[in-house]
Amino acid sequence: MASEEFREQVRERSDLLEVISEHVALKQAGRHYKALCPFHSEKTPSFTVNPEAQVWKCWGCGLSGDVFAFVMKIENLTFPETLEKLAARAGIKRAASEGRDRSNDDRDRLLKLNAMAVQVYREAAKENPTAVEYLRERGLTHDLIERFQIGYAPPTWDYLINRLIRRGIDLAEAERAGLVAARQGRSGYYDRFRNRIILPICDALNRVVAFGGRAVDDAVPKYLNSPETPVFSKSRVLYGLNLARKSVTAQDRVVVVEGYFDVIAAHQAGIEQVVATLGTALTPEHLKVLRRYTQNAVLAYDADSAGMAAALRSIHLFEESGVRLKVARITEGEDPDSLIRKQGGAAFERIVEEGVPIVEYRLRAIARKHDLTTESGRTGLVREAIPALRQVVSDTDQERYLDRYIQFLLLLNPERAGERLTRMAEAIRREISQQIQRSSRGAKESAESFQNTRMISSAPSALARAENQLLQSAMESAERCQWLFGQIAPETFVDERKRAIADLLWQVAATGEKLETQSLADRLEPEARQLFIDFLSETGSVPLTEPELLDCIERLRHYWKRHDMKRLQELRQEIEAGRLSRDDPRFQEYWQLRLELQGSHTGR
Repeated sequence: MASEEFREQVRERSDLLEVISEHVALKQAGRHYKALCPFHSEKTPSFTVNPEAQVWKCWGCGLSGDVFAFVMKIENLTFPETLEKLAARAGIKRAASEGRDRSNDDRDRLLKLNAMAVQVYREAAKENPTAVEYLRERGLTHDLIERFQIGYAPPTWDYLINRLIRRGIDLAEAERAGLVAARQGRSGYYDRFRNRIILPICDALNRVVAFGGRAVDDAVPKYLNSPETPVFSKSRVLYGLNLARKSVTAQDRVVVVEGYFDVIAAHQAGIEQVVATLGTALTPEHLKVLRRYTQNAVLAYDADSAGMAAALRSIHLFEESGVRLKVARITEGEDPDSLIRKQGGAAFERIVEEGVPIVEYRLRAIARKHDLTTESGRTGLVREAIPALRQVVSDTDQERYLDRYIQFLLLLNPERAGERLTRMAEAIRREISQQIQRSSRGAKESAESFQNTRMISSAPSALARAENQLLQSAMESAERCQWLFGQIAPETFVDERKRAIADLLWQVAATGEKLETQSLADRLEPEARQLFIDFLSETGSVPLTEPELLDCIERLRHYWKRHDMKRLQELRQEIEAGRLSRDDPRFQEYWQLRLELQGSHTGR
């Protein structure tokens, strides 16, 4: 957690005019400057900058703030990321007295090691004929290679190691960064990446956190990624997002692909709102990252890939995330890279534009598997279609998808599109609709019963203290509030009153409102309002450090994980005893809990 002194130092060294000028064209108007607002569409400039007060305001959309608020909004960064970005821009280093804990220093060392490795790999790519020829065959331009910092790891076992040793690097540290691996018996180290094209993986601040290596021969695996490290978690990082962020925000849409070269080919074709998962399915953590930039995503996966299969099994996760997900229907046997190279960027853009909702994509795939002229075909279609539709959160959306599905069934069989097929389709519609309604009633009763078990009249004292400390910390300052709700969601709080306070403070963090305690108190229900006032009246408490706050957050997450694991065990016993059929809502609840627990509850 940065001190007030450090934040003010960064603020003073970050000239608002210079920062904003990097994004919009400012024109002087008296003592102020004006421009078209970058945050909403307008024809007459209403965005004003006051260089004396170092503040900005748009009189059209009402947004306003200082240099931190502008960078957070324009680049979709959290406050800590913004602070670090502006500090680096101003050439300010945080002193040891700033309260940086050992983990922050450790991350900095690993990031510096990665940056050093990038230089080594890039130099090797320029000198090695194998790398030069491979990149030439891929059709990559010099500018594109520079933009993605593409390098090469020679086939020797110690190419990188030798260069790290010359720079005085501890190889044990390089192992922690995922750059080298220990030999059997730990008798030494060897380069992790050998004879591979190296693709640096960056975070939102453009820092290299990991690497992907593409074999240039027949080595297995074809693609090799860095292992998980203190600076890299593949379930949260998306390749190319550092280069795609502005385009994603401008287009209000992100295209998610599976491969590194899918991203690179799209960029070469001028399609920059493209990112890739790193050998994993699209996770809830990925969706949380993407929601900072847009709520519209298109999957452009190979139709037969494991990633697509995983996405189709997890429709409800996408529905619940608030991200509107569509699927681009790519020809079997093609991927975005091959499609763009054969047919050009326009063909890929057209497929993206014609993407269909993921539920509809799954339903269409099911329809193509079954012959509706047979009893077994109709039965099979109904059996598979119901779980797909049941994963849709909204009843209205379920009906809408079902209506469109019936129309698709008729179009799929134009040669039989007579009265008999129409009656058949309507019979299928009635059967699916009736089964979903019965299931929904059971699910509602089960959900209400389950929710009652989650109501806690008196939380354990350690848990209650953790919640109190987190809320009191969020109320200390706007910066603390923004930091806290960049780490934890309001629904993580167990006590309903504290959850209401957390939700209100989260709104403050999201909109940049001032922490005006009286006006905030008036927006709470009586019980939560009294608790809010009690927090304000408590004095003499020592502000918690960032590690202490993270311990409080971990306590809450641990509570919910134990709670859900217990519920999962109960449901598993029911299934093993044969008391739950696949149509029972609690069976769906069981699989949903399994998916959530596999995500380690990072978002709760």
